Amino acid sequence: MLFVLATLPTLAQGTTILDVVKSRADLSILASVVEAAEPAIAETLSRTDIPGLTLLAPNNEAFTRLGLYFDVDLAFFIENPALTSKLLRYHVLTGFFRLADIAVYNGGVVLTALPDTSIRVTVTDGGGVRLNIADVIEGDVRASNGRIHIIDDVIFTSALDEEIRAEITKWKAFKAEIEALPADSVIGLVRDTPDLSTLFKVIIAADQLRLLRDGFPFTVFAPTNAAFEALFGALGVTADEALANKDLLKTVLRYHILDDVYTAADLVAGTYETLDGEGIVVSTTEEGGVVLNGNVNVVMADVTGFNVVVHVVDSVLLPPSYTLAQKKATALANVNPRSVLGRLVGDSRFSTLVDLLVAADLTNAIPAGSTVFAPTNAAFNAAFRALGVSKEQVLLNPSLVSDLLPYHVLPVVARASAVVELDKQTVSTLDGDLILVEITDEGGVVLNGVANVIETDITALNGVVHAIDAVLTEKLLAKRVAAREALASSARADSVAFIAATNPDFSILADVIVATGQDKLLGTGFPFTVFAPTNAAFEAVLANMGVSLDAALRDNVDMLREVLRYHVLEDQVMSGDITDGLVYQSLQGEYMQFSVADGVVKINGVATVTTADIEASNGVIHVIDTVLTLPSETLAEAREAALANLK
Repeated sequence: MLFVLATLPTLAQGTTILDVVKSRADLSILASVVEAAEPAIAETLSRTDIPGLTLLAPNNEAFTRLGLYFDVDLAFFIENPALTSKLLRYHVLTGFFRLADIAVYNGGVVLTALPDTSIRVTVTDGGGVRLNIADVIEGDVRASNGRIHIIDDVIFTSALDEEIRAEITKWKAFKAEIEALPADSVIGLVRDTPDLSTLFKVIIAADQLRLLRDGFPFTVFAPTNAAFEALFGALGVTADEALANKDLLKTVLRYHILDDVYTAADLVAGTYETLDGEGIVVSTTEEGGVVLNGNVNVVMADVTGFNVVVHVVDSVLLPPSYTLAQKKATALANVNPRSVLGRLVGDSRFSTLVDLLVAADLTNAIPAGSTVFAPTNAAFNAAFRALGVSKEQVLLNPSLVSDLLPYHVLPVVARASAVVELDKQTVSTLDGDLILVEITDEGGVVLNGVANVIETDITALNGVVHAIDAVLTEKLLAKRVAAREALASSARADSVAFIAATNPDFSILADVIVATGQDKLLGTGFPFTVFAPTNAAFEAVLANMGVSLDAALRDNVDMLREVLRYHVLEDQVMSGDITDGLVYQSLQGEYMQFSVADGVVKINGVATVTTADIEASNGVIHVIDTVLTLPSETLAEAREAALANLK
C-alpha cells in the first residue's frame, strides 16, 4: 500500500494528486507513466479519504535524462508496468510531508512506499532540498489528498538500478528479435500494419510471440484496433486493464488462430477448430463474403505470408465458453442445489444440457413437479454428429435444439416405479408432444425406441431426474403432424388421402396411410370407396390391443397395411348402391358383407356407417365407427378360442 495514516486533519475535497499531475504540461510524461503502471498506483494517487500522501514528481526533463542515463527509449517504462510501479513507489513518501517537514531530516533519510527503501535528504547551502541526486525545483504543490514536490531527476536505489538495467537488456534483445522478423511472417504482417497495433500488443501481452514466430502454418483472424476498442468498451475496461489480463488474452488470441492455412476460398460453411480448442462457425454470403460466428465479418481477406494467411475482421471473436460462462454466472447464481436444475448443475455428466438451458434462456422453464429425462454429454455429442452441427453452432444458435429441451420434460413427477407401468404407452411432455415408453425383458426403460434410461430417480425438491443415453431428436406427435402435412401437399386436391390428411377426425387414418406406404395409392389412384374409421374407432382398437398409436405405427406396419386395404373397395360405391346382404371383395382380397335395416348400413355386423357419400376426386368416403377386423383374423381368433375350450 502506498500510504499510511497521517495525524493531520483531512483536507478539503478537491483536486487529487493524480488530477494535478494530469493537469500540468511539465508532468505529462509522469502522467503517462502512471497510466501505464499497475492500476493500484493511479487508484492510490486519486484517493481522497486519507490525506497521507506525498509525491516526489519528476518533471518531463527528468524523464528525458532517465532515458539518456539508461540508453533506452521511455517506451520501455510504458511496456514494463511492474518495474515502473516499483520506480513510482520509490517516489511516494509514507506520510504527509511539507517541504519544510522533509528538510528536518537533513543528513538523514525518509522512508518510501517501496518496501525497505529510503531517500537521503540534504539541505543545500542555498537552502534548497536535495533528495538523493534530485533537487526539489517546486515544493508544496497542494492537492486534496496530499502534497507534491516537483524534482528534476528520477531517483532510484542501486538495487533498482541493477534491476532496471537487467530488464532493459532483455527488452532490447526482445525488440531486436521482433524487428528482425521478416515482413511476410505473421508477426511482421501484424507489426507493420498500423490498424493491427492493438493486436500486436495482445500478442506480446499474451506471451504468444514465439508460438506465432516458430509455429506454422497458421490462419489468423486479425481484429482491427476499432474492434478491440469496441470490446474493451463493452467489457467496461481500459486497454491497459485488458492487456494486464494475460490468461484471458491468451484464450481470446488463440481462438483467432487455425492450425493450418485457409484462404477465403477455402473457408466453406462449417466449424473450424482453433488453437484454443473451441470451434469458429464459418458461413458465407451470396456475395462471397466470409462471416464468423454469425456476426463477425472478414473485411480484408488473404493477406498472405510464408507461414500464414491473415484475414482482417471487424470484431473480436469471443470463445463460446467465455460468453457462456458470463451468462451462466448470472443465470445460475441463485440456483438451489437440491432443485432439479441444481441437480443437473451439480452433475458433470449433464454439463452440456445445462449449457444449452442457459444459452436458450430456459433455466426457469422447468416447472415444479416435473420429470426430466436428462441426456448425458455423450448423448449430446452423438446427437450433434447425427444432426451435422457442432456444439459451437448450437451455442451460437440455440434455437437449433431449444425446442427439443422441453420435450425431455414431463409436467408430472414420474418416478421409476411409475414409469415401468407404462409399457408401450405414450406420456405427454411439457411442450404438448408425446414420448413412447417401452420396458425391455430385463426391466429396462427405453424412450421412443432410441434412448435407454441409464439411471433413475435422481431426486430433487421439485421433481425427479432420469439420466438417458440418447437425445430424443424426433418428436412423435410433431413427426406425425409433419407427415400429414406432407401427405396433404403431395396428394391430389380433394383426394381420399388429402381429405384424411386435412380432416382432424381422420388424423389417425392419415397416419396409417403414411406409415403403410399407401399415400400414392389413395392420393392419386382411382376410383376407390374407402370406409374411413374415425379417430375414436382407432383409439378403441389400440386400447384393446394395449399399445399406443406410435408403437403400432412402428411395430405393426404389415398388419396395418392389410387392415387399411381391407377398408378399401376398388370401385366407387355410393350409399344408394348398397343393399342388404351385399358382399364386396376388398382391395386386400378378403370380403365384407353389408346389412341394411331402417336406413342404417352396417359392415360385417359390427361397423356402422355414420356419414355416407363424402365425395373425393378419386372416389367416395363413408365414415364408420369401428375398425373392421379381417375375417381371416376373426376366424383365427375363433379357432383359437374353440381349441382353448376343448382343452
